Formats: sequence, C-alpha cells, structure tokens
Amino acid sequence: MVERLEAAPTSLLKVNVWLTFGKKERLLGHLSTAKTYLSAGLVMSQALGDRAHQQAAHLYLGNALTAEQQWPAAMAEYQLAASIAGPLQLSSQLHQLQLLPALGQARQLASQVQAFVLQLEHTASVADDAMLMRTRTYLMLDLSRWLMQYSPETFAELTEAPAAFFSRVIEQGRAQGDRRAEAYGWGYWGHWAEQQAQWESAAQKTQKALALSQGLQANELVYQWQWQQGRIARAQGDS
Repeated sequence: MVERLEAAPTSLLKVNVWLTFGKKERLLGHLSTAKTYLSAGLVMSQALGDRAHQQAAHLYLGNALTAEQQWPAAMAEYQLAASIAGPLQLSSQLHQLQLLPALGQARQLASQVQAFVLQLEHTASVADDAMLMRTRTYLMLDLSRWLMQYSPETFAELTEAPAAFFSRVIEQGRAQGDRRAEAYGWGYWGHWAEQQAQWESAAQKTQKALALSQGLQANELVYQWQWQQGRIARAQGDS
C-alpha cells in the first residue's frame, strides 16, 4: 500500500492519506514511521500550497514528537501550526500551553491559561459558525481536564479554574444544544469535586452527567459516570 502511495501523483488525496497513515501509526506507538508519513504529507502540502494541510501536518508532527518527549521540537511544530490561520489554530495553541511545564516554563502557565481563555472568548464573540463554536466548547473541556492534574498547591492562581471552566462548558453546550458536551461538563466537574473531597457536590454533578448520558443512550458515558458514582458513594461511606 505504501509503495503504491509513493508512486501515485501528487494530490490533496495523497496528502490526506499520508496524514491519516501518520496519525494511525502514532496511535499504535510506531512513532518513527508516523513522523516519516507525516513529514511526507507536510512536504507534499507545501508543494501544493495547501495551508490547511500544512497546519494539520505540523500539529500531528507535534503530537508524535510529544509522545517521544522531544519537547522543544514538539513546541516548534505546534508554533508553526498555530501561525497558520485555519481550523486547528486554537488546538495548536492549547498544545503549546500544555507543553510549558515540560519545558520548565510552568511559571508562565497561569498567565498563558488566562490568555488562551480570552482567545476562546474572543472567538465566541466573532464566530458565526456552529462547528467553530463546538470546537471552542470542547477545547475548553480539554483545557479543564488537563488542569485537573495540578494540585492547588502547585498553581495557586488556578485553584478554581477547572470548576469555572466546566461551568462554561455546560453553559456553552446547553446554548448549542449539545447535550453530550453538557454531560462531559457535569461529569468531569464531578470528578474535580471528587478530587477535592467535596463528596456531596461530586455526587450531585455526577448524577446530572449520568442522567444526561442515559437520555442520549451514550453507553460509554453511562458506564464512566456509574463507575465514578460508585467511587464517590464508597468515599462518602468511609468519611
């Protein structure tokens, strides 16, 4: 298959296939092969002058390099992706932010999180595109989940950030009619409350997530929130 692809004429279809192969190889853990395929897609997209595929290639290369813990090289790829106006620009900026601790720049995290949230809010104020609005909501969700790994002692300025951001995810999901986003917002907010040993709040939020997920018949979410509900109930029994 790869040999036939190499022999095929240059085209956007060929670029798409290279990038798809590269993403698949990264997920399988074949990082060297992934970078080879993604680099081929990047070179071809540059030859075609296709900025959207160049952006995607830089972002996916950044992900592969992150998996190899090549932090500076990954940051360079994310910066290149973010420098291109396109659908993956905000995602590329989030990936840059998430690399700051690995690069020894954790002191910048609070200010960079605030700047990124302002960027998301600006996008919301000028966007008239349902897909972009949905992307904004899920990026806020991703940011909130990522911040949960840090204890209040690590970044005091961000202590309440996950709760505030999950609340925004819920509001945005409701406004967009995206009940799955609402379920994620309530569920992960419940998990954050669980981490803080706020058992009653955690139980209430998890129940809301579970009810939404059951209404959607989203079994994978139902199982996730039922498991979380069980953990919280056991903790409440022990407290």
